[in-house]
Amino acid sequence: MKCYNYSKDKNTMNDQYKNEVIFLQRLNYQNICKYYCDFEDKKKKAIYIILEYMDNGSLFNLIDS
Repeated sequence: MKCYNYSKDKNTMNDQYKNEVIFLQRLNYQNICKYYCDFEDKKKKAIYIILEYMDNGSLFNLIDS
């Protein structure tokens, strides 16, 4: 799950979030995690993107180690 907090600037975050969701919805490759859904929590001022679970963590963590 990815979380976008928009407590400071919702418009900028909203554009980034929308672009990422559109991109993820179009991806359908074996080695890229799958997009499932997204939702907004207005009380916490956050948008969540639900993705396929990856056993080995993020790509950044694999590169960094």
